[in-house]
Parts: sequence; C-alpha cells; structure tokens
Amino acid sequence: MTALREVHKKQLLRTFMHLDQMVSKVERIADGRRSAATFSRGCKPLEPDKREAVRECAARLRDTMRRILAEKGIRIDAPSVEVSRSIHALVTFLDIAAEELRPKHMQRYGTLTEEAAAELDAVATEIQQLLKQMASISRRDWDS
Repeated sequence: MTALREVHKKQLLRTFMHLDQMVSKVERIADGRRSAATFSRGCKPLEPDKREAVRECAARLRDTMRRILAEKGIRIDAPSVEVSRSIHALVTFLDIAAEELRPKHMQRYGTLTEEAAAELDAVATEIQQLLKQMASISRRDWDS
C-alpha cells in the first residue's frame, strides 16, 4: 500500500471508526434489539443462521479495517476527536432541529393558530434549554 499523509491517516481512522459504529447498529438490528431511544421501533430478529452470517460479515469487516490500519501504521487507540468537541457538534445539530419546531418554521406546513404557535414555541424553548445544558457540560472540558 502507498504511504498516506498524516491528515489522510486521520480521516481513514475516523471513517473506519464511523463504519464500526454503524456495523454495531446493523448487528443490534439483526438481533432485534431495541435502542434506548424513545421513538425506536422494535423489529423482529433475523433467523439464527442469517443473524450469524451478519455477525461473521461484521467480524470480517472489522478484521479488514484493523489490517489496513496496521499496514498504514495507524494506531487504533489514537484519539481522533475530543469527546467534548464531538458532543458539542452533535448538540449543535440537535439545537438546529429543535429550532425547526418554532412557529416561523412550522408555518411552512400550514397555518397555525395562536395557541398552537405558542405551544410549539414553548416546546422548542424547553428542548433548547436542555440542549444548552448538555452543551455547557461538554464545553467545560475545553476550559480546563
């Protein structure tokens, strides 16, 4: 394999880390396990032979990613992103989604009564306040 610049190595590691997380989700779905998310939908598990085939494919994928990282001299335990910054980025996206609940955005889907507008505004405010608390917790690590 050809040599990669450091920036490319970091991106390769981040991509493999993301793939690993997504493969874990595939395995959970194949097992019929539900997420802790409030709006998660349960699903019927795969038949045992198919479930085992998914696990085997996942294991081969992980082995392949480990082999490639080793060939490139990339340590798996090397942190690529500070957890606090990752949390902050995700909370920022969640805040944007909550902002979309405000009447000025929801009116794109049709006219709202004053009561409905006030309710949606209160919902967005409540959600965004909780998200700000979460963001402030993750931001504390940056200050130390």
